[in-house]
Amino acid sequence: MSRMSVSVLLMAIIAIASVAQAKLLYPARPVPHGWTEVAPHSGKGKKPSSAAAVLHAPLTHVVTQQELSHTAIPILVGLHRNNVKLMDDAFWAVSDPSKADTYGHHVTSHDEMRTLVGANKKDIKDVKHWLATVVAPERMSSLVLSTHHDYISIDMSLAEVETLLSIKFRRYVETASGRHILRAVNSVHIPDHLAAIVQTISGYGGFPMATFKPRQQQRPIAGAVTVGSPQTNVTPALLYQVYNQSWFPTLPAGKRNIQSFFQAQGQNVNYTDLTVFCETLLGVKNCSITRNIGGNNSQNAGLESSLDSEYIMSTGHLSETWIWTFNNFDFCGDLMRFAMDVFQSTDGVHPHVISMSYGSQQLPNYCLGPDVHRLSEDTQKMGLMGVTVVIASGDDGSGETNRQSGFNFGYLSPSMPASMPFVTAVGSTTFVAGNNGQQMATTEFGSGGGFSTDYAQPVYQQSSVAHYFKTQTQLPPWITYNSSGRGTPDVSGLGEGYNVLSGGSWQSVGGTSCSTPMFAGMVTMLNNIRLKKNRHMGFINPFLYNVAAPVGGLTDIVAGNNDANGDGYGWYAAAGWDPATGLGTPNWGILAEQVAMLNSRDHGGDESVLKMKAFASRLATKKH
Repeated sequence: MSRMSVSVLLMAIIAIASVAQAKLLYPARPVPHGWTEVAPHSGKGKKPSSAAAVLHAPLTHVVTQQELSHTAIPILVGLHRNNVKLMDDAFWAVSDPSKADTYGHHVTSHDEMRTLVGANKKDIKDVKHWLATVVAPERMSSLVLSTHHDYISIDMSLAEVETLLSIKFRRYVETASGRHILRAVNSVHIPDHLAAIVQTISGYGGFPMATFKPRQQQRPIAGAVTVGSPQTNVTPALLYQVYNQSWFPTLPAGKRNIQSFFQAQGQNVNYTDLTVFCETLLGVKNCSITRNIGGNNSQNAGLESSLDSEYIMSTGHLSETWIWTFNNFDFCGDLMRFAMDVFQSTDGVHPHVISMSYGSQQLPNYCLGPDVHRLSEDTQKMGLMGVTVVIASGDDGSGETNRQSGFNFGYLSPSMPASMPFVTAVGSTTFVAGNNGQQMATTEFGSGGGFSTDYAQPVYQQSSVAHYFKTQTQLPPWITYNSSGRGTPDVSGLGEGYNVLSGGSWQSVGGTSCSTPMFAGMVTMLNNIRLKKNRHMGFINPFLYNVAAPVGGLTDIVAGNNDANGDGYGWYAAAGWDPATGLGTPNWGILAEQVAMLNSRDHGGDESVLKMKAFASRLATKKH
């Protein structure tokens, strides 16, 4: 055997041994519909300085060494959390209204949460050492350990990421828009000794959601706002009337009540639009965004962000409002980055209501492998900290088809991330006739709903879902859905004909993106009531299903469907919960009464659930 043959053989043996000592973290990712790899050939391009710059730089067909060395991207490592079972038990103890002694006793201390779930010092040191083997010393200074010691963020060059994860960046182009991006979709292995420490890694392989046109009609600004059709012309005043929001509870002295919303995909709030909206439709001049995390280009108004800011302000009655901005164009990665950033404020303060009007009903969804479980765990942790997460249920009806990729292989798919079990999914309705009165499932588009294949059906909705299947005869073919999965939406609200000011123009907007910030703002007002007892609503679904709905806090919707294609592959509204309109639309007055009743029975102190005897003793026995 020649010397060269021996050398090749030794290299092969080393490679095999290396793989044997590595743990598969992610299989190869599918490239989303609408994106294709650019065929390589020679070419030169402008040197980009960030992932966003790569997205819009002049198209080159080769990933150059210059790009690999000089393009820095934020990588996020999710560390396995400790005491997940104890976190789950504590979460249900504070979220279930039937548990009078512990309901509402959320964890309010970051130190307590860190003690509960944070990775131990040795594990953190091992991950840092692994990163330092490839990351340049000047970039190691960008490393950030999350407040709760469950995430590590670091800026890395593409070349460093390739070396660390044994992957290869390639250039992909979106057919519809022509925009291009560098992504690595290979399988990812991590060293075997880190398998029990590292749960997720994001920032290198996720894609933007595909480009699509929002539902809008652009009109010039007029003296009187009459943008919508006679069928639906939604203003804040109409929402107050229809949903019985006849008063706004004041914020107790010395308290802060912060609401927020997530913006991504290049969306921004135009502050002038927000001011004019508030002056015109709310009669006030003090609408403002208190804190913007991640940057906001106020000169580049986005219709989605205009809608979110204007209507969470309306029903949230000008409460303190924050924005989180994510322009990495990596949808799933942005969601996990957001889960870290919610608790990263240097002053230790965080919002207690989050509105998110983003998602996809595409199969397979944008989040794969361990990311699916991690995101659900992230929102459960938020709930334990007293945060209510409200997410739009999607605009593709039952999900037989979707706007991103078209056909869903014969299956019905609800929207991700609204299908996570620890968030409140909001669907949409419209009026049966005129601009008031009885409502039905929206007709302008299919309000998203159905049953998840990623998440099991949570206990708080099992009896409601069972009743639906027991009484409903008009169902899609059984093979197209998972009847034991998490059902969405949870609630609904008007979702057509919203008057929105964006880019200086009044526009009529429809979608579950409308009903979501509207409902989120109402939850903020419920928090003003709970704060009289130094409490927050937190994860609100058990309250909605088991307390509010039975006494009329939600108005049942029994007309309409989300069979967007009209072929029988959809869900029909029915008495009780259904996968088109959920439990129904809010009656804010009754919701407020029920929250006041919760306050009247609450005679406990301010201690968190983790300090209560049963949980404190269990936590004390855990090793970190």
